[in-house]
Amino acid sequence: MQTQNNMRKLILTGSLILLSLTAFSQGRFDFTSERLNISKLSKICDDELKWMRNEIYARNGYKFSNKEIQAHFENYSWYEPVSDNNQVKLGKTEQDNVTILKAEEERREKRAKAIKSYFGELKKGVLANNSAYALLEGSQRALLIDILNRIQIDDITFCGQKGLYQVSIDNGQSVSNYYLKVVNQDIMLGYLNEDSPFLYEDDEREIGGFGYWWEFDIDDNNTITYLQQNGAG
Repeated sequence: MQTQNNMRKLILTGSLILLSLTAFSQGRFDFTSERLNISKLSKICDDELKWMRNEIYARNGYKFSNKEIQAHFENYSWYEPVSDNNQVKLGKTEQDNVTILKAEEERREKRAKAIKSYFGELKKGVLANNSAYALLEGSQRALLIDILNRIQIDDITFCGQKGLYQVSIDNGQSVSNYYLKVVNQDIMLGYLNEDSPFLYEDDEREIGGFGYWWEFDIDDNNTITYLQQNGAG
């Protein structure tokens, strides 16, 4: 039960990734005097890196050709676009920060691409009954197929070293969670079934359930390795 509870906590923690996507660097960094580093960016979500990089230009009056970006910065009172972008000159620290942010964006894009590609091929292989995936399927082939059919791999949300795509179905008696979760170098593809809070919301008893998941590892070169199957409950 302790293992199952820990797994549930990990999944719920991963769900909080989605909440941070609405955050923006506004006021958190002084790009003119503060040189960014990886540790400061570790908890910044992937989409936010682009806004941070463009904020450096916006604070210098850069006028964006991208309508979405231009409209975004026009919402801020400090934004005063210039008539000619040739007038925009970044300071050394600002330029260093642009370079750092761009490099981090590219690193994360490569990692996300590797994860999506790997699990995209895995999904194709399992659904096509490719014998190369027989060991991974084990005795849980039907469950693995069910999970893969529900996971939209291209829509996984990344935030720093974490990523999550989760589908939850509550039928009033139990909640079925199908997920692909990334935490640092650990990747889990799995299923968690637990008692529905709707049915037992007035009870003080501990919510029970069971889960089954497949564990993978991704290294610094974005090579993904299948490790093992696991279950609890």
